[in-house]
Amino acid sequence: MASYNALVDQYNAWVRQYFGTDPNMIMSKIETNMNLTGKKPFKNDSDLSAFGKQEVHDSEAKSNVRAMEWDQKDQTLKDFLGD
Repeated sequence: MASYNALVDQYNAWVRQYFGTDPNMIMSKIETNMNLTGKKPFKNDSDLSAFGKQEVHDSEAKSNVRAMEWDQKDQTLKDFLGD
């Protein structure tokens, strides 16, 4: 995430230089100090728990997909910045 946030800083600096502080063009960084341990999007006993597929996902596969998504985002910023 640090490399992604560094690219976001470069992009935002470029935007500020040429377009000012237009909030529609400024990208947000990813927080690196989030602690989501034990957090659930909703209570198991709520009506929302009935929605979606009830299946177990492989956490390693999810990690690989996330890593590929971040790599794609990094590459998009690099392409934009001409690196």
